[in-house]
Amino acid sequence: MPTHKRNLAMTSMLNDFSYGHVQLLSICAHLEDIADTLLSRTDTGKCDRIADNLPPLLTGVCRFEEDVLFPWLSATYAENARIGKSLTRLYFEHLEDQAYAAEVAEMLRQISAQRRFDTETAGYMFRGFFEGMRRHIAFEQDHLYHLISLQNPTSRGV
Repeated sequence: MPTHKRNLAMTSMLNDFSYGHVQLLSICAHLEDIADTLLSRTDTGKCDRIADNLPPLLTGVCRFEEDVLFPWLSATYAENARIGKSLTRLYFEHLEDQAYAAEVAEMLRQISAQRRFDTETAGYMFRGFFEGMRRHIAFEQDHLYHLISLQNPTSRGV
């Protein structure tokens, strides 16, 4: 593949990767808002929107990473066993994150339907999810973005 086309493809891959993270971080911010208002008036419409959007968004982002990004990184850095181990760990974190997202969505639906729920449990659940998601995204931004940018000088700073 000519260098120009390769750089465009890599830039597109990085942009897609970044866009998924932006969307997930936005949901984390909304979830934090909900966690902060559990003892007062909670926006049930926001609960419904997040419950409807979080699981499919997270699944889509994970699928992109696992089907596009991870294979590319594995092939590009095949000689580096540490990268392979990190990608395997991230894959298993994806499975855990997706299961956790389904539980968060169920709690949000319970809150939205104004069914009885324990505010302390819900707050702990939401904070555990969005804090873990933010750490996961930070790791990927610090390490995977860097690995991509090493192969495509035009993508630095994305």
